[in-house]
Amino acid sequence: MGAGDPDYVATNRAHWTKANAEYTDARAEFAWNEPEISWGVWNTPESELNVLPDVRGKDVVELGCGTAYVGAWLKRRGARRVVGVDISPAQLATARRMNEKTGLGLELVEANADLWDRLTVHPFVVAAADGTLAVEAFERWLVEDHYFVMGFRRFLARMVEL
Repeated sequence: MGAGDPDYVATNRAHWTKANAEYTDARAEFAWNEPEISWGVWNTPESELNVLPDVRGKDVVELGCGTAYVGAWLKRRGARRVVGVDISPAQLATARRMNEKTGLGLELVEANADLWDRLTVHPFVVAAADGTLAVEAFERWLVEDHYFVMGFRRFLARMVEL
């Protein structure tokens, strides 16, 4: 990560470095040891919502992992491999400390995971948000959106290098 990064990258990194010093580092042990993920301000347990798919035996990439407590939970749920990607060296230092302490074997990478932003506004993802999508729409976007597919391919190639 360097001089060619957009301005928002430095701003984002600074924000999460501060958040780590003020909150997430101190809370990391608690978060990594939670029996399950809870969602939102009401801390609704995953077991009530069932938001996440079955990850047993699967490879997971967590973009913007922060201290990687979600990745730790997914690993304990049976994910074969968890790769956490984050922009903040401070957050990753906390994640590495907890990973070493727990022995879960997460792989942690410092990188700009802004692919997430591009993915969540992609027409295919937006159209699928309500759970209905024609196969023709997927085929059309997959063929037409060469730049998105190529960017995603480069990101995945970097993950494979690990």
